[in-house]
Amino acid sequence: MAIKGHKERALLRRGHHIQEALKRRVNINELYSLRRNLLTESEEDEAVWSKETVNLDDFCDGLTVDKNGRCPLKVIIDEEPTIDLRYELLNAIRTVYQWYRTKIKNDNRTLFKNTMNVILKNENPSVAIKLIAAFLMDTSFDSEHITRALKSFVKSDGVVDKDELTKFLKDARATEYSKYEKSFEGDDFDLVRGYIKLEHGYEEPFYDVVIGVLEKKYEINNVIKVVTETILKTDPNDLIDKADLNVKSNLTVGNQIILPKNAKVEVKKMDYRKDSYFSEFFGVYKNPQNLKKYISDQQFRSTYNYIIDSVYLQLKEKGQRLIQDIKRGFDAIIYENNVIILKDDIDIYWSNKGQRGCEGTNADHRLSLRYKLNKPEINSYIYKKGTTELTPQTINVTVNPNVECPVTL
Repeated sequence: MAIKGHKERALLRRGHHIQEALKRRVNINELYSLRRNLLTESEEDEAVWSKETVNLDDFCDGLTVDKNGRCPLKVIIDEEPTIDLRYELLNAIRTVYQWYRTKIKNDNRTLFKNTMNVILKNENPSVAIKLIAAFLMDTSFDSEHITRALKSFVKSDGVVDKDELTKFLKDARATEYSKYEKSFEGDDFDLVRGYIKLEHGYEEPFYDVVIGVLEKKYEINNVIKVVTETILKTDPNDLIDKADLNVKSNLTVGNQIILPKNAKVEVKKMDYRKDSYFSEFFGVYKNPQNLKKYISDQQFRSTYNYIIDSVYLQLKEKGQRLIQDIKRGFDAIIYENNVIILKDDIDIYWSNKGQRGCEGTNADHRLSLRYKLNKPEINSYIYKKGTTELTPQTINVTVNPNVECPVTL
């Protein structure tokens, strides 16, 4: 049976967005051996995925398996909520793998393995992989410059400089995010790229405050008190400039105005089903070069996590006013594929989990605001550049509990 033909017919029935995904997808014959049953068309799609054996040996070689012996790439593929998103992620993994094989003649496996290990530490590795794949395939960037940079991370003894690779991948993701934000600039949106910042109550950087606790300059409970009270006293006007875009003319569905002129829109280049961080504060491990001798110090990390967790618990209880102020500063989020969702369908909440994971002794907690959709059925809108007429689309999601790291108190 012709797998590709079946897949194309199924995807065509799902509309234009999935047709575009198909154009980017690799030939599934190269990745899978499939068994089929005679089912209805929708049931057959699920059966094909559930019964296929994924051949990820080339991609998984050298990666740390989970406690069940599974390749982490297979794990994140299985976590994708739809079959089409699983295929999209598979295609992105293959894109990165093939780019490395083609552009980097020596050490390409070593660099690929290290790249994946760095990406897998992100809270949404599937998003990060797709961003890196898009960056590598972007013809507006100098591929020779990228190749030279990646090669330079491999030392003479064959060991990869993980700090430099991590910084490179972080910059690559930021570049793709920025490009997506800028793509909306034009007749319908102004690019404003706002942000919010919380003060912690000390004149010195936050990592020096933590060092001050270790060196007995500050008492830890007093630090927690000062940081919490400073945040709670934040001026509401300092919390309303987070949006990335300003709407230049009414965006409508027929005669109904969905987003009026001067509405504020935040941009998030990821699937709307994802729960992710809205903003992070005091994340000292985002710039590890500032930590000097403390970068690998477990006592520093434990002290930092203790302070963050303590402040988080108090804000979780007392910090709802700040969230209300922040939500006054934007009207909607536009996700990947130009999907707009209004803020009433989005929850913002305090967390101690940012863009890094919580697992392991080296986990660093982040005081953060996170966002997620708050209803199982939501009215969304598709924006198409060049027109102010939006296309309505009802979406269904699973509403999950708030995300947090295990508290270390």
